[in-house]
Amino acid sequence: MSENALISEILDTIEEKADSKAKFTVGDLLDAFGRRAHGPAIAIVGLVSASPIGAIPGASIFLGLLCLILAGQYALKDSPPSLPKPIQVGGVDGKRLASAIEKARPYVGKLSFLFSERLTFMTQSPWAILTAILIAAFALSMVPLALVPGGVFIPSIALAIIGFAVAARDGLMLIVASAIGAVASAMFWFT
Repeated sequence: MSENALISEILDTIEEKADSKAKFTVGDLLDAFGRRAHGPAIAIVGLVSASPIGAIPGASIFLGLLCLILAGQYALKDSPPSLPKPIQVGGVDGKRLASAIEKARPYVGKLSFLFSERLTFMTQSPWAILTAILIAAFALSMVPLALVPGGVFIPSIALAIIGFAVAARDGLMLIVASAIGAVASAMFWFT
């Protein structure tokens, strides 16, 4: 995957699948990426949690727990992520999602340069287990941070960056996301 193609490829895959469906579900997302779905799924959960949806009472806690499930499965990494059926059938209007992706594309293109294959050993075992632990720690931190207005924003952004870094096999961005999440957690717990 070229350094400018990662996010665009993820969006292209989602847009292609969503445009052909009346309802694009979480299950469709997992099927679209198969064994490579861990990174995009974690990134999407992080982005949704950082959006205004994360401010809905209980939403960021639910999304954090969802990320915790994905972290456990990423540590095992034998197969594509699997989520409970009630979560897999949830979704959005396919045409609307495709339209939203098209509108976001110019902004996303500006961020694509950040990700490329660097320090790839950090995305493989045994480092992948450390990444899964970081994902779990940030996901768990979202539970108490949900009580603070805007408290889940920085861990959510860290999770999104980790998800994109896992998809791109970018160890450098894993380090950056870990530092962002660690600083945010330290600021919350020690102030």
